[in-house]
Amino acid sequence: MLKVRTVLALAIGAGAAYFGDRSQGRRRRTKAKSQLQAWTNRRRRNAERAARYEEGVKAGEAARARGAGRYHPHSDTDLHEHLRMVLANLHVPTSAVTVEVVEGLVRLRGQVEEPAHATSVVSAVRAVPGVAEVESLLHLPGEPAPNKAAALAASGARTTSPPPPGATAEGSTPVSSAPRNFRSGTFTEVAPNHNGG
Repeated sequence: MLKVRTVLALAIGAGAAYFGDRSQGRRRRTKAKSQLQAWTNRRRRNAERAARYEEGVKAGEAARARGAGRYHPHSDTDLHEHLRMVLANLHVPTSAVTVEVVEGLVRLRGQVEEPAHATSVVSAVRAVPGVAEVESLLHLPGEPAPNKAAALAASGARTTSPPPPGATAEGSTPVSSAPRNFRSGTFTEVAPNHNGG
């Protein structure tokens, strides 16, 4: 016990000599006071920051319990833009996928590289709030779209390329070289203008 008192008395004496020095004491006292105040302020700020963080965590949990933080589309355009963002964040290539939205019905068109990619795209779209139904017309490269396959099979679709304009296929009538005009769903021949215009 005597040693503790001796060490304590020496520490107090050294502190008094350090801070009571006539030439440097005032500067040392001011510096020590500033450092103590800075340390106290840092502790207070850290405690306040931790309290604000905890309040934020609790407020976030309460908001999520009420349904906040989830996407709620206001229109088909909003839903379309959100779905494009969802597809862009998928870990599968979706640049060839087109999205159409009409009253919550989502139609997906385009090519995907693998059948698993089509499944991933459809699952991601179905998981978005506001999507009532998903119609997938996704297909692999080289395959026809699901909505075209039956029509192509029924028409006996050509596997060769069509003849160039003006050429005739064997056993067919010559193709007119007159310009065509597309009006109301049918092609009509347009007479060439020979009046110099």
